[in-house]
Amino acid sequence: MPIPNTTNLYLPILQLLADDLDHSHQEIRERLRVQFNVAPHELIQKLKNGKTIFDDNVDRALANLQAAPHRRLVLGNLKGVPDGYVTAIIRDKKAYRITKIGKTILERNPSRLTVKAQDGGHVANASSGQNPKPSNSLSLRVLLARVGEMTYYAGPQIGDERPTGGGGYTKGKLGHEIFNFTKNFLGFEGRLYGFIQPGGKSHGQIKLERIDPTAGLGTDKLENVLVIFVARQRLIGWYLNASVHRTRVAFPADVTKQIEQRLVRAGVKGNSFDSFVDFSVEASADESRLLPTEERTFEVPGNVKGGFGQSNVCYLLDDNSNRKRASWMDEAISYVLNYDKGNLLRNPYVAPPRDAATHELLAVDT
Repeated sequence: MPIPNTTNLYLPILQLLADDLDHSHQEIRERLRVQFNVAPHELIQKLKNGKTIFDDNVDRALANLQAAPHRRLVLGNLKGVPDGYVTAIIRDKKAYRITKIGKTILERNPSRLTVKAQDGGHVANASSGQNPKPSNSLSLRVLLARVGEMTYYAGPQIGDERPTGGGGYTKGKLGHEIFNFTKNFLGFEGRLYGFIQPGGKSHGQIKLERIDPTAGLGTDKLENVLVIFVARQRLIGWYLNASVHRTRVAFPADVTKQIEQRLVRAGVKGNSFDSFVDFSVEASADESRLLPTEERTFEVPGNVKGGFGQSNVCYLLDDNSNRKRASWMDEAISYVLNYDKGNLLRNPYVAPPRDAATHELLAVDT
């Protein structure tokens, strides 16, 4: 049997990961080798760069299923699955697992998956020894959002009481992003609800057409968006396969109740609890990352030419739907898709609420 090319590996990888367990790169490679009966003499065939053809094909397949920059997953007419920039698998530390989108793809029983370069050409097969050239077109649905800085974003806690450095609002009031990475309250059900304040002339709206130019002004929500959060011009976390709303929508009632209870118990004053009622983006906690403070090292240029800018949101597209020429954007996306270190959502620390004046422990509903 010939060495399987990258395209022939997509479905077998998804099927291998369908058990919802974490699988290492070594395990995936070995199981594919057995499945395709790759002979020993085929395993040592190399490209000009010295890497074996089989290993390179496996690596490319894994990268493309993660929606690597400048790659578009072509799914045909699979009901319920967008044909475009979707993330079918994710890597957490050194293990891979399937996403909800990946499961949906398998449920539709496709006969074949194809990945194309963003300029429309097919991605070069590894056996050709060619490297695909990046294009200047949009590679993913991406939104970058600036928020105030916290460690956990899980409500007010001793030592992590409020967002800081988020502009004039957070100097005197409590920034609503304080709950952006909260997943363990009753009612949240493993979902993350993120608050973004676009600011500027947007009238509080997120311009979905600058995330995906096919989104008309009548589009209220975009699915499968990579939302990257930045605080003090450093990347602090992200939502993968997120839903982004043009205008903020109301929290589920149980979530609102939990937020109000946590604020009261923390002794928060000076804010109307009625203002903590809506959110801008949402995603599964399992497909999101919150970086430990020591890993928040990726710097994002701020108010400079080609940088993030003064607004609290940054788009990959300009007002004319042209891809911005800013290399840091591609570098940020690549950093996110290849991140394999710590995740505070996996091992969150949530301090018990205390009275703001006495610091005595308060009762917690269970």
